[in-house]
Amino acid sequence: MKIKYFILSCLLAGTIFFVGAINSFVFSQFSQKIYHTREVIIDNKDSIIRVNILAEKIELEISNDLVYYWYRSDQINKNLGGYSEYLLHGQYRVFNKAHSLITEGCYKLGLKNGIWKKWNSKGGLLTFVSWEKGKLDGVTKIYNKYGKLVLLQNYKTGLLNGLTHEYKADTIIKRNYKNGIEIIITDKEKEGKLGINKFFKKENTNSKEIKKDTIN
Repeated sequence: MKIKYFILSCLLAGTIFFVGAINSFVFSQFSQKIYHTREVIIDNKDSIIRVNILAEKIELEISNDLVYYWYRSDQINKNLGGYSEYLLHGQYRVFNKAHSLITEGCYKLGLKNGIWKKWNSKGGLLTFVSWEKGKLDGVTKIYNKYGKLVLLQNYKTGLLNGLTHEYKADTIIKRNYKNGIEIIITDKEKEGKLGINKFFKKENTNSKEIKKDTIN
C-alpha cells in the first residue's frame, strides 16, 4: 500500500512539474515583445534606401543622450533624445543608382545597433563601425579611397577605450584611452620606464656572461 502511494505521489509530482515547466516556457516565450515591421523604399535623387520600420507607433522610454531615427512621409528623420511617428527597426541598406550597395546596417527601436559598413561605388570598404544600442561600442575602422586603413579605434559604451592607431604614410600614431580620456605618459614616467628597461637589460646581459663563464 505504501509503495502504491509512493508511486502515485511521484507521478503526481512529475505531472505538476511538467505542467509548470510548460507554463513557464509559454510565459517566457510570450513575455518577449515581438515587433511587427514593414519595409519602405525611399527613392532619392542619387540613392535608393530600403529600410525596415515598425508597423505601428509605440510609446518608448527614451534616453536623452541617444539619437533616435524615425520615419514619416517618405523621409528618415533623427532626434537627440526623442522621436515621432515610426521608429526604424531592422535592416537598413542604401544603393546608388547603379544598384551598388554603399551602406548597410541595422536599427533596434530607432537606435543604431550592430555592425555598420560603408563602401565606395567600386565596392571598396570605407568604414566599419560597431554600435550597441545607439552608442559606439567595439572596433571602428576607417579606410581611404585606396582601401588602406587610416584609423583604428576602440570604443566602450560611446567612449574611446583602449588603443587607437592613426596611420600616416610610414608613421603610426598610437594613443591610449580609458573611458574617453587619453592616458598621457609624462616625461618622468618615460624616464622611469626607460631606467627599468635598462636595468633588466643589464641584468640579462650579466646573467648571460656568468652562464658563458660557467660553461668554459
